[in-house]
Amino acid sequence: MIPRLNKPNQSATYRSWPDSSSRSFRMLFEGRPRYRRLIVFADAQLFDSLGAGWSKVWLLNGLLALQEVTRFHYLDGRLPNGITPSIHTPVPIAPGWIVFGQIVDGEPRSVITCGLHGDSISSHGLFGNLARVVINDTDSSVYQELSSDVASKKRSDDATALMAAQALGADIYVTDREYLLERRDRFARDVTVVNVDEALAVIGLYLRTQGRYVTWNSAPEGSTEEIGQTIYFRMGVWELLPSWWRWRTAIAQHGALTNRRGTLGLEFTVIQRLQSVLRERDHLHVLANSPQDAVSDGEVLTCVDTILSQMMAACDVTARVAHLVVRPDINFRQSGWQRATFVDKVRLKVPQLASLFDRGEKSWATMRLLAILRNTIHDVAIGAVGIADTGTYRRDRIALQITDDSSAGEESVSSLIQLLGGAREWAVERFYDDELLFDPRVLVEKLLFYVIEVLNLVMNITPVEILGGVSLSESDTEVPDETKVAFFTKMNRESIRWQLGI
Repeated sequence: MIPRLNKPNQSATYRSWPDSSSRSFRMLFEGRPRYRRLIVFADAQLFDSLGAGWSKVWLLNGLLALQEVTRFHYLDGRLPNGITPSIHTPVPIAPGWIVFGQIVDGEPRSVITCGLHGDSISSHGLFGNLARVVINDTDSSVYQELSSDVASKKRSDDATALMAAQALGADIYVTDREYLLERRDRFARDVTVVNVDEALAVIGLYLRTQGRYVTWNSAPEGSTEEIGQTIYFRMGVWELLPSWWRWRTAIAQHGALTNRRGTLGLEFTVIQRLQSVLRERDHLHVLANSPQDAVSDGEVLTCVDTILSQMMAACDVTARVAHLVVRPDINFRQSGWQRATFVDKVRLKVPQLASLFDRGEKSWATMRLLAILRNTIHDVAIGAVGIADTGTYRRDRIALQITDDSSAGEESVSSLIQLLGGAREWAVERFYDDELLFDPRVLVEKLLFYVIEVLNLVMNITPVEILGGVSLSESDTEVPDETKVAFFTKMNRESIRWQLGI
């Protein structure tokens, strides 16, 4: 068993959790950054409108100023007007900016940057002929409205910017250059090209893995709003479930009147379940973006199993509340939107609510798919398959292997996926005759989207007003502001949603 680390004379077999009263022991588990600094290369043009106030770009600018991030700004290889160089040799350069160094035959061969304190410079070579190759990329849908010469020049400039980001060893390149975003899968091998929305999601995930839950940072003033993990994810769930507030207030009023303590806990259980989903979702994205040879298939499957279980638990809670409200002629423990018998009993009392789960409806397909995937816990488990690059032994990614029972007809996995956007949208690949391969990230993202939609619809339609002791005012049906819920400001709410990428 675990010994008491601050009492070395005690037997190591003492059956107890360690006493954490010693300072050295507390420091052993003190939080420290898990990963190195994030290197971000960004187009300066993105930040031209910062003076307009709160926006995604304003938030991004603040997050890039945090100490966990090293940022570089790029303006086609030159310093913008108004920036005073701190070093003039070999070229004028200022901290955080990228400028062209050596130029041969009109093409830059290197870029130069300056240390954050202006006391050092570094030069990085630009290698390859990508800037010349893209001149002939006339198949691109971007810049079609321009003349051929102007379009060729812009593609070449875009490729040069990408080469500069790769030369600096950037992790992500934040840009609004449509050509690079269109061709990123083809050209961007050593750097991830992202737009502002994607950058916020990546940086938000990175900061959370470092133990920082920052809602906003004001780069000029240096002020930061940072909250705890629990309230961060709770506010994220609140943003996803605007219908929850009316539903929650009614249940609380009813529970207070009837003194049913179990009822009082149901409204918060939905939030708790989805908080767990968001935390595990973070873990899954970290695993999926780690070197796959170092990631256990079991870790990925555990994440997926937990997410599926918690999603189903959240849906079951809303079904139990509906049972309390509607009182269908069925056992309380059989409440569940995936159960046709329960839905049919609800239909006799509130047809509009039950019609959400009519066969062929998206809500029905969502619950059937979630049930099939969740029920693998009781049956043959979802499998994992390592996918390797052709001709190599390096595993490139982990895919989920899910059986597609074609005999189930419209309730087969493939048929349900078709009702929810189709195989392409879900990134599904056929693996042999009756097996499907899913990217675990895409599976979780798509399911989360549809489950949230189902939960909002159910909570919105369930007639909670008929419960005893319930009297809802107009404000009870609205999403509250910071005057009613601490920290629930417009900036915090939007920031968390943007950083969660939902």
